[in-house]
Amino acid sequence: MANERLAKGPEDGPDYTETNGASWLPGFTCGGREGKVEGEEAEAASEAEEMSSRAGFTRMLSFWKLMGPLIVRYKLVRKLPKGDVRDEELERLHDKYAPLVLQNILGLRGLYVKLGQAISIAPMAPDQYREQLAVLQNGVPPKSPAEVRRIIVEGLGKPIAKLFKWIDDEPIGSASIGQVHRAELLDGRQVVVKIQYPEVKANFASDLSQLRNAARMWSPSVLGEVQEMATHFTAELSFEREAYMMDTVAANLEAAGFARIAVPRSIPGLVSDMVLVMSYLPGTTLLEAAKAMAAAHAKLLGVSPETLGRALRAHSDAADAAHGAGREAKSSAAAAAGAGEAKHPDDDDE
Repeated sequence: MANERLAKGPEDGPDYTETNGASWLPGFTCGGREGKVEGEEAEAASEAEEMSSRAGFTRMLSFWKLMGPLIVRYKLVRKLPKGDVRDEELERLHDKYAPLVLQNILGLRGLYVKLGQAISIAPMAPDQYREQLAVLQNGVPPKSPAEVRRIIVEGLGKPIAKLFKWIDDEPIGSASIGQVHRAELLDGRQVVVKIQYPEVKANFASDLSQLRNAARMWSPSVLGEVQEMATHFTAELSFEREAYMMDTVAANLEAAGFARIAVPRSIPGLVSDMVLVMSYLPGTTLLEAAKAMAAAHAKLLGVSPETLGRALRAHSDAADAAHGAGREAKSSAAAAAGAGEAKHPDDDDE
């Protein structure tokens, strides 16, 4: 019970109502056991709120301790004239910060992992970052088997033995919001079990705020991409919605005669907000598929994937520079207009 209380947010605690200037706890009786229990729950809720606040502040510090200097140094180097010196300095920054960014993401997890995954398959991202962050596609350090089983039991409301013949302790993959394990139902069907890390939802709002601020500092042009990523991430947090969409797509494809396109189906009765059990389908990873698509596109253009990546990065740098020049021109025009308005037409005649 103590752990359950600590896991709750302050909204789950007792209802406080102000009555005649005094704080009243429902069911509280002086010296009675009921009042003591309510008081303990209130204290536990307060401790949980304080712990959550400290954890959020620590995450923010960890993020900006790395990202602050990183953004400033990249901005300074990008102001250098284009040429060998600028390129060499950028390469040094890529070599230095790519492994540090990976380390930071692995420590923070959550939404930051989703960002790292996006960067790892972005053709315009520097090679050092794509190579370092590729591990995030399916190599985020997983939760322990005991923690996985606890989440499953709490999410589905039944002991493991009443759900599965076996469940593999080794995950198929672990990433931004959770991890996936192979298992076998009691009726012999092969399935995968997807669990969501409990802390992901709690950290989402604060993490998104930090990423937005960092995007504004780096280049306002990427704010839209950050918001789009956050929107997709939010949708992924609802496993019940995911199950509904997955089953709907599968049914529609089947009705339309697309038998060659296979979509997993959720298992009725084994879906909750934190756990999703679905049919098992073998296949390739997103990273491998993205690499194959990039290689195919580069082949059509008659260049290597590396050359294509460099061209896309150069285009991105040019777009950022044009965006910055446009902002400066608008600021100068606004300042000139303001100065003109401040000067009265008759001032020269005086």
